[in-house]
Amino acid sequence: MDSFEVFDSQKPARPELEVYEEVGYWEQENRVKTNNKQAQLTSASVNVRRGLKGHFVILESKVSAGKEEKYNLIVKYYNDLVEVNNYECVWFQDDGLVQGFTGSWESERARMTWQLNFPKKLPKSKFSMEEIYPKYGERIFKFKIEEGGKLISGESKAVYMGEGFRRPKKRYPKIELSRLGSEGYWNDYETVRFSGETIELKGQSRQRFSSSGLCMISEGVKYTEGAPEYYMWVKTWDSEQKIYRMARFFESGPAHHYVGDWLAPLKTIKWVSVEPPGAIEIMERLEQSSKRSWTYTVWDGNKTNTGKGVSNFVK
Repeated sequence: MDSFEVFDSQKPARPELEVYEEVGYWEQENRVKTNNKQAQLTSASVNVRRGLKGHFVILESKVSAGKEEKYNLIVKYYNDLVEVNNYECVWFQDDGLVQGFTGSWESERARMTWQLNFPKKLPKSKFSMEEIYPKYGERIFKFKIEEGGKLISGESKAVYMGEGFRRPKKRYPKIELSRLGSEGYWNDYETVRFSGETIELKGQSRQRFSSSGLCMISEGVKYTEGAPEYYMWVKTWDSEQKIYRMARFFESGPAHHYVGDWLAPLKTIKWVSVEPPGAIEIMERLEQSSKRSWTYTVWDGNKTNTGKGVSNFVK
C-alpha cells in the first residue's frame, strides 16, 4: 500500500467521549489507606491521548513513592452495543493484571460510577470506584476494595496542566514483549472462511510500546466491502502467572479479553478468549521482528469460522 492510514485525532469520535479527561498532561496526588491506618502519599504524572481516530482515550501514568515507581495504562471508551452503562474502561497494571469496568454517568453531578465486569467472578471481594469532575481540568478519583478481611481505600486528585506531553525516560520492553514485533506501520493480509465463502482482506496497523515498555498498543483497520472496520488491541505480559494478556477493542463496541501461552519451539503465542469464554482461538507466530502470521478459529453456536493472515513491517 502506497499511503498510510492516519489513526491520530485531536477530537473525540463521538460526543459521549467528551466526559473523559482532556488530552495532554495531568499531575495527580494520591492517598491510600489499608485497614484505615495512616495514609500512604504518592504522586503521579499522567499523559492522556486519543486513540484510533478519537474512539478511545488512553491514559499512561507513572506513580512515584520515594524511589519506587509503578506504571498503569487505562483505555476508556463508549460501547454503543449495550442499552445501559455504555461507558467502559480497561486497566492494565505493570504486573500484568488486567481488569475491565462498566460505568454509569450522572451528568448533573459530573460523576462516573464504575463497576467491575472483568474478571466476572472475584470470590469474597467487594469493589467500588468513582470519578468526579468538579470543574474543567480537575478530576477526583475514589475507590474502596474489601478482600480477605482487608480494606483498601484511596482518593486521588488530578489537575490538568496543559495540552503538551511530558515524555518520561524511555523504558525498554521486556523480552516477552519485544517478541511482538517492531514499532511502526504494518501491512496486513487476511483470508477469512465465513459461511462457506472465502474473503480476501487487506489492512494496515500501527503499533507502539507504551511509555512504560510494559504494553504493546496496536491500532488497525481492515478494508472490508462497504466501510472500513477499525480496531485496537493492547497486549501485556503477566509476570505473576507467566502468561500473555490481550484486550481487543472494537471502535464502538465491547472489549474481548484473551490469555496467551508462549510455545517456544514454535515461536508462537496460543491465544484463547476468556471473555467471551472459549469462543475464539488464535495461533500467532512471531517469526521475526518484521513479520508475523496467524490462524484463528471462531465458534459461533453450531458454526465454525476460520481465517489466516500475515503482517509485514513497513516503516
